[in-house]
Amino acid sequence: MLKKENATKKVATKNDNKKDKRYKDKLVMQKGDELLKWRVKNAAQKWFFSLEDNEQKLLEKAYLIFVQQCPELTREDYLDRLRKSDQYSNATKAIIKKVV
Repeated sequence: MLKKENATKKVATKNDNKKDKRYKDKLVMQKGDELLKWRVKNAAQKWFFSLEDNEQKLLEKAYLIFVQQCPELTREDYLDRLRKSDQYSNATKAIIKKVV
């Protein structure tokens, strides 16, 4: 009886993993579509499109990774958080230069 229960749990776990993978795949595809629409809508933004192509792709891939953990994260919110962390980093560097 115990073997049957373990087999049932394994099957259930595999099904949950498949559902979770399908959900994440669908989410990545949906957010990828949103990224494409964002690129078209904001093509005039120099701050993003002045970056090298590999830097743009890195930002987009990082967003797709983060969105799998936090599906409600929007592109604008993600970019705003990046800007704030960059400002913090620059401020920290300036303070360290003054102190050292």
